[in-house]
Amino acid sequence: MTAGAPVRLPKGHMSQEEFDALGYPSIPSHWTKEWMLEQIELEKVDPRVNPNLLLEETSQEFWDNMSRKPYAKAILKSERHWSKRRNAWLRQFEQVE
Repeated sequence: MTAGAPVRLPKGHMSQEEFDALGYPSIPSHWTKEWMLEQIELEKVDPRVNPNLLLEETSQEFWDNMSRKPYAKAILKSERHWSKRRNAWLRQFEQVE
């Protein structure tokens, strides 16, 4: 990536409005595109922001640090919501059969 080049973020399969309508946990308002790009840059160079810069990937502490990140927590919340929805669909499917 060259300096100043526009960053293309992948488009999701649903809009934020669709996620909200289905009851998924909302994304914090300060998580803008600019904030996320700044966080990514900081994590590449600042060990205060990313303690994993000084650790091996095979270390348990590396993975513990990864799971403590705010976006990792948001992903886990979303996954838990998805699992609840899937389980509800499976219960409904059992009743239909």
